Amino acid sequence: MGNLDPLAPSIIERVAAIQKVIAEIVKLRAKQAVNSALYYRNGPNITLVYNLLLNSKVLIWRESGNWTRPYRLLTVGNEICRV
Repeated sequence: MGNLDPLAPSIIERVAAIQKVIAEIVKLRAKQAVNSALYYRNGPNITLVYNLLLNSKVLIWRESGNWTRPYRLLTVGNEICRV
């Protein structure tokens, strides 16, 4: 029992793969944290609204905390959307 065999190559490869995955997860979480911080700092990204076609169906968020039925988008100008 004093002489231990070196780790098999398959185990070494598995450990390397796991370490790579962990490093990638750390990078993704850091990126997500930065994006979340930018969202709260700069507000929601509304560029998608400006790219919508007129007469598209859109949901409306109410202050009561729920979405209401789909409405048709009539116009988009400045920061005002008419449904």
